[in-house]
Amino acid sequence: ATASWFTMPIDYSKWDALDLSDDEEEVENSKAAKKVDTKPAAAVKIEAPKEAQGSAWNASNYHFEEQSLDAWGRARLKALLKQKARLEIAHEGQTFPLAFEFAVDKLEGDVWSHIRKGKTSVGYNIELEMGVSGDVTAGSRKEAVLGSMTADLMVDDEPDYNLSLSKGIGLPFTKAIQSAIKNEFVTRVNTFVLELKAKADAHKNKNDTAATSAPKAPTQTEDAKSHFGGRVQVGGHSPGGLRIS
Repeated sequence: ATASWFTMPIDYSKWDALDLSDDEEEVENSKAAKKVDTKPAAAVKIEAPKEAQGSAWNASNYHFEEQSLDAWGRARLKALLKQKARLEIAHEGQTFPLAFEFAVDKLEGDVWSHIRKGKTSVGYNIELEMGVSGDVTAGSRKEAVLGSMTADLMVDDEPDYNLSLSKGIGLPFTKAIQSAIKNEFVTRVNTFVLELKAKADAHKNKNDTAATSAPKAPTQTEDAKSHFGGRVQVGGHSPGGLRIS
């Protein structure tokens, strides 16, 4: 019986002349693939709270005003995670196409933005359970990559995640596969956080516009019309009462 590539040393020189793309679809996928950086991806940082204008009822923006974004946040993060990834793993001078996708089994948590004392900030607290499925290509061979992943995402904290593979293990570049999956996950979480910040800023700008376009009340030094058709002096106390001209 022919030995499996798990139990025999792999002669990479035999793969140099192999066509990695057997059909047009694989050619397109190879073109679209991006090179993998094996260094851990850094989580995006939330900026310090920005000056903001609250709702009309929130005088001087002093009171705590929160906008719940739970429904939007869960739907958006799930949509970002479900997109299929097409990457290229580099190992000993060669590249191997890796395609995979996340299947979200559990996504629970809270997403919000709030205004307090004239400043706006965003937050999230999310728990995730996902399946990972795909394949890595070496010449004419395709090896299945299967696993599961859990993650806890909290604002101001680095993502806490764990990846466990059940297939695709024991390969010479298994560690590169694991790094690629983890980095892709962090990249998509970063995209979600940036979009959350943009959504909070849009809410802030909407309130700012509403506040600046609201009708201005007459000041004490301005004149106001009386219902008699004349003008009323506004401000100050006159022993003779209001003066109407």
